[in-house]
Amino acid sequence: MTAMLLEQLVVALQDDVVSVLSEGAEAEPRVAGVELLDCPEVVRATASGHLLLGVGVDITDPDAMDAALRTAADTSCALAVKCALPARDDLLARIRSTGVPVLAVNPQMPWTRVQRLVTSVLAARAVDSEPDGARTGGDLFSLANAVAGIVGGAVAIMDTQQIIVAYSNLPDQPIDEIRRQGILGRRVPEDAIADHLDRKVWTSDTVVRHQRSGSLPRMAVVIRAGEDVLGSLWTAFPDDASVPDCGPTLQEAARVAALHMLALRRQVDAEQESRDRALRSALEGRSGQSGLPGGVRLPGVLVGLSEAVHAGGETGDAGEAARRHAALLRLVDLAVLDSRSLG
Repeated sequence: MTAMLLEQLVVALQDDVVSVLSEGAEAEPRVAGVELLDCPEVVRATASGHLLLGVGVDITDPDAMDAALRTAADTSCALAVKCALPARDDLLARIRSTGVPVLAVNPQMPWTRVQRLVTSVLAARAVDSEPDGARTGGDLFSLANAVAGIVGGAVAIMDTQQIIVAYSNLPDQPIDEIRRQGILGRRVPEDAIADHLDRKVWTSDTVVRHQRSGSLPRMAVVIRAGEDVLGSLWTAFPDDASVPDCGPTLQEAARVAALHMLALRRQVDAEQESRDRALRSALEGRSGQSGLPGGVRLPGVLVGLSEAVHAGGETGDAGEAARRHAALLRLVDLAVLDSRSLG
């Protein structure tokens, strides 16, 4: 797994997940992996340059904090702790005196999610191993064209829902009926889904050769970020004789594609969360509050539902009121979930 600058890892995760408490004594600390701090035997065997997740470390306990900082210093690793910002001055002074790079994790963020996010970003190789910054390469269509030009085939990139998210469009590329239908419909054709879901492709760590009767020979590789499967990359060639030894090239292309697909996933998730917040606010009668996302148009039936929710009035029975409140909250959650298709 390629190491990346700690600062770049923080940028990739965004400040709603982690923030820098101390940059450490080293000018440009790097992170090559992630490990939990709750198992001393594993941590002692951990190579330098990892991010230690301080699971269970109470930052208000000086002894516990000092022990975690000593472990990070002894293993030449960075440390992450749950910490609300702004941090106390005495805590910052204790951290900076050790020279250990320390990140503040949003207290509302589960450690399992933090570990998964860090692993995914590192696995996607979001940056080069050189200090001069992030990997570039344009969008997925540019990537598809670049790979097609190198290997001499026609490239298509699909997500896990069989949607074709990008494809190469260089002149004189090989094409068969499956590729033609896929590009026109922007998804894997029905009669080719079984081939697309070939278990050998999705479980392999290498490039897999695949060919169905009457179609062009293809090379396929799964696109992963850590343990997450994001999609697959397929390359069609004119004939068997023209299939080159392009495994390393396609695997590297899959790693770069994972970077772009992770970014797209974050963008889609953020937009969906914005719509969910606006919808929930309208249903709870807070649509007029400032600071809510604008431009979200809600159907009148949902606004009417909001009015019906608030028309029930108060009751003198505390138990009944609590049950009614819980039922209405479930109603709101169901409405939010069911109305996602409106966006």
